Formats: sequence, C-alpha cells, structure tokens
Amino acid sequence: MHRHGKTAAGTERWRCPSCKGTGVKTRKDTSLRHVRILFRKWITGTATMTDIAREKKVTRQTVVRWFEPLWQESTTCPAPSSTRVAWLMVDGIYIHKRNEMVLIARTDQGEIFWDFVPYESSYYWEKFFLRLPIPDAVISDGQKGLQKAMQGHWPDAALQRCIFHVIQLATIRLTRHPKTVAGKEMRILMAHLPEVWTHARKERWIARFEQWEQRHETLLKERTYGDGNSSRRWWYTHRNLRAVRSLIRNALPHLFTYLDHPGMPRTTNHVEGGLNARLAELVHRHRGLNIDQKRVLAAEFLRRTSKKNPTRNVT
Repeated sequence: MHRHGKTAAGTERWRCPSCKGTGVKTRKDTSLRHVRILFRKWITGTATMTDIAREKKVTRQTVVRWFEPLWQESTTCPAPSSTRVAWLMVDGIYIHKRNEMVLIARTDQGEIFWDFVPYESSYYWEKFFLRLPIPDAVISDGQKGLQKAMQGHWPDAALQRCIFHVIQLATIRLTRHPKTVAGKEMRILMAHLPEVWTHARKERWIARFEQWEQRHETLLKERTYGDGNSSRRWWYTHRNLRAVRSLIRNALPHLFTYLDHPGMPRTTNHVEGGLNARLAELVHRHRGLNIDQKRVLAAEFLRRTSKKNPTRNVT
C-alpha cells in the first residue's frame, strides 16, 4: 500500500499497486470511541442530531446509523469501590410514564448507583440495597416502602427525613396564607425548621410544636356533622391541620438525625436537584425514545455524573 493523497475529510488515502484499489485505514476501536463521544454529546447535551450531522458533514441518517450499536450497551451501574460509606442519599424518578423508574443512590464520596424498576416498593428497594455499600445513615424523602426495606436490610443504619419534603408537604396542607390562627402559627414554626443546627435549638423547636398541640387541642378535635345527605355522619373540621400534625409526629424520630452525624446533609438536594431534575429534562428533550432507549439515556447520564470525589455538604 502506498500513500495516495487525502480524502475530502482530510484522511490519508492509500492505494494498492496490484489491484489499483484505494481506501483509508480505519481502527474499529478508535471509530467507536469517536462515535461514543458524539453520542454522549447528543444524548446528554443540547446538540441535536442535525447539528452533529452538519458538523461531521454527513446526513442525519448516517448519524442515526452510527448510534444504532450504542443503544445495545449495558445499563448496569458499576460495583461499589468500598463496602461501607458514611451516608447514602436515595431517591427515585419515573423516566417512562408510570411504568418505569430509576432508583438512584449517591454516597458521601460522590459515587452514584442506580437500578431500573417498574415502581417504588419495599421489594424493589431491598433488591437495590443488595448492590450498595452499607451506610451508617440514609437520607430519603420518607417513602414507606424504602423505610420498610431499610428496617429489613439495614436495621442499624440511621434514617434522615429530608426536611425540605416535610416543609413542602406541610405547605401543601396549610397553603401559603392559612386562615386560622393555628395554621398561621404552624407556618411560622415550619419556617424556623431549617434554622435548627444544634441540639438546643432542636429541643426548643420540639417544645414549641408540643405547645402548639396543647394550645389548639380543642380546635383539632372539632367535628362537622352531615345533614343526612352525606355518606359520612361526621368528620374532623380541620383535617389539613390534623394531617400536618400527623406528618410532624411521624417525621420527628428521623427529622434531626443530622445533628448526630456531622457533615451529613439533611435534604436530598444532591439527588433531587443535581440528578433528578437534570435527568427529567433529558427525558423530556428525548421524549421520542422508547423505554429501552430511555434506560440507556439514564445510565449514560448517571455514569458520566458519578464521581469519586467528596461532595460539598449543603443543607
């Protein structure tokens, strides 16, 4: 083979003296690596297939053909590098209607693990936990199936309820402008929850909550009676206030765990805002993909985002 000029793309062309044929030398591993870079640029970035085709001076159909083998790649997360971690932050997000979701876990060292399941349940959470390092504490939004799986698989791990979710759920019940005095006082109490950074403030906050319960005990027991046309004879008048009280009562055992674990976050913001929000954006942008392709999208994004460097502690 002898050099025979270059192609229009600038690649070295070679010519065979015997058969007079010409061609270029290619390496499949190098070609695949370059295609994978373009694939990641498209699937996790803002460039469209048309942009990539224009950049590479090929048709869009050619780019589709290049990407075809990459849809068959594995979507399994890597094995953990250690057997124990200080804390795990866990959450789940639907990526295909309501019949496919990805469970996500992030460690204090920035490693990310995931698994694809039909829906959230204690069975799928426990199955996911089998692949994760053992944590000293877990930060979650308080999903019941997750808590049940923790009790069965990690009974010694501490649980931290995301205080943002508690405040959010309370706000939904109370609204931003409560009408009752009890509702207004509870709004103020929830506004002070993020200010609890010491055990002394924790005790003061709990004391204020208990005082609120005692002060409005009669109000919370008020009943409304039906006029005979209703299927129910009576119901509690202030059901939303009672729901907020139950929310706080159930969350209290796990609401201030972070005080006993210095450096541990008290919200799931690392996953909710750093991963879920971005993943939801990518799924929406590529909403024409089928369920298997969306798994590849999620795995590619999480694989690229996973880092083994410690993350900055925020709330």
